[in-house]
Amino acid sequence: MAPRATQKSPEKAPKRAVRQRERRRNPFHAVVLRKMLKEMHPHSGITAKAMHVLTSFVTDILCRVASEGSMLSRHKKQQEPSSQEIQAAVRHILPGELAKHAGCQPRTQQNSHQAQQLQQNAT
Repeated sequence: MAPRATQKSPEKAPKRAVRQRERRRNPFHAVVLRKMLKEMHPHSGITAKAMHVLTSFVTDILCRVASEGSMLSRHKKQQEPSSQEIQAAVRHILPGELAKHAGCQPRTQQNSHQAQQLQQNAT
């Protein structure tokens, strides 16, 4: 028979730091996509899988635009891409009709903002 181990005085085991689960954060554009869906179709929803597909699509397009814009700015020997390079990158990446409409909204917002400033300065 094997000799019996002597019992040691029971020591308290060191407490392990309780790790809290880190909350996975949704990308910001996931929140914006959900808000846009609720604006257009208030009674419709979207599944988590479909939202994942949309967020990966948007992330991919943003990465492509950023890399193309940085390549265009390097071609002009600039440090950072300006709005012109980003607009050119969007026109280069997006096909046909999407490319035409992609640069329209920022310009109209900028023009309306400038018109508001001119009206405030005139009064």
